[in-house]
Amino acid sequence: MNAAVTTRISHTALLALALLTAPACGATQDPTDTFAADATDGTGDVSPPVDATAADATSPFGPDVWHTRVELGQVQTGFDGKTPPVTFVVPPGTTSFVLSVHGPDAWQYTLAALAGPSNLSIVPKFWLDGGPGSPWLCLDNCANRIASSPAEAQFLVPNTPLLQVQTGEHTVQAYAFDYVPPQGSVVGQRSPQLAKVELAVDFVGKPAELRKLGRLDVNLCLTGAAGITAAIALEHPRVSAALDEVRQRLAEAQLELGEVRAFDVPAEQLIFTHDASADAELSALYRTGAGLPPGLNVFLVDAVQVAAKQGIPTLVLGLAGGIPGPLYVGGPRSGVVLSLQAAPQGLLLGRAMAHEIGHYLGLFHSSEEHLSGQSSVHDNLPDTPEQDPDNLMFWLVNDTSAGKLTPQQADVLHHNPWVAPVLETP
Repeated sequence: MNAAVTTRISHTALLALALLTAPACGATQDPTDTFAADATDGTGDVSPPVDATAADATSPFGPDVWHTRVELGQVQTGFDGKTPPVTFVVPPGTTSFVLSVHGPDAWQYTLAALAGPSNLSIVPKFWLDGGPGSPWLCLDNCANRIASSPAEAQFLVPNTPLLQVQTGEHTVQAYAFDYVPPQGSVVGQRSPQLAKVELAVDFVGKPAELRKLGRLDVNLCLTGAAGITAAIALEHPRVSAALDEVRQRLAEAQLELGEVRAFDVPAEQLIFTHDASADAELSALYRTGAGLPPGLNVFLVDAVQVAAKQGIPTLVLGLAGGIPGPLYVGGPRSGVVLSLQAAPQGLLLGRAMAHEIGHYLGLFHSSEEHLSGQSSVHDNLPDTPEQDPDNLMFWLVNDTSAGKLTPQQADVLHHNPWVAPVLETP
């Protein structure tokens, strides 16, 4: 293949997204298949805004219950791409929550606004009006950073120690938009879209003692790339070395790799093209994981390529389905994908896998690539050094850095519902 190879981990339209891409999770049906835009009404009021304020005011959490999900219902966006405000109540004992927006595959989704009690602005209403990152990534205006995603998007609160979850009434508005990538001298554009979207919220109750040690189960999804199948994957030297590296990197965050299962999936191709809009090829790949047991799906393919200058494709090491990714298997963004051509050695493959798992659980790049004439972009965690190549989540992934995770990065990972707490035995 005539392609440039880069060790960069792309984030979708995150910058144009510095790219990205769980447990009572495990549903295997794709909730986006039945959605269609309804252009008959521009108000967005196809159905009344959902009111979840009647939720039980007592804590739903206990010694063996640390995660619960509430469906907020289907809501129509208006001509401005925004849904009406939807109200939900964060119950006592909640230490983090994940908002999910599912809609037609053709569009991208983010949050137009999110507010907590006493008008606490978690996602400011005005951030979509412009500024760096809009509508892909809410940067300076959001202490709790958020990123858009096609087909379905998730938003973890908090993903920074600068914000703590407050119990009580919250309101959220989702936003649907289309993106036309740039061609030649034409600048890429986005436009709001009419769409029916499903909203849900997952509440997590994990106090500090339950965030000391966590466990993450993984499904290795084998496409036949490099001749690696489920029958030999776990003993394959390249895969085994990669998993050992993942274990070491996650241990930096007091997170252990739990059950690792290998499955063959019916991929129709081995080389995939990533684009900044619907990402249809990768969505089809992620859907092949439907029916697998609950666990983070990790797909191994020959190559993932993106268009580059002069039309020469660029290979990327890996991509994640979201920052964070969906909380179920088999959907259009459910998983991470690794490019075997770009990571010929097991150590580099493992480093890339750990990096993408970090994205999927909610971590942004510690620092983005510094482009000439533009300001550097860093994450929203005070304890991650800027432009530190030894951090696992640095934009440039290699197998010679330390691959470290900071305590605040570790806390973000433990806030995600995919990470099950491990109780220490006396």
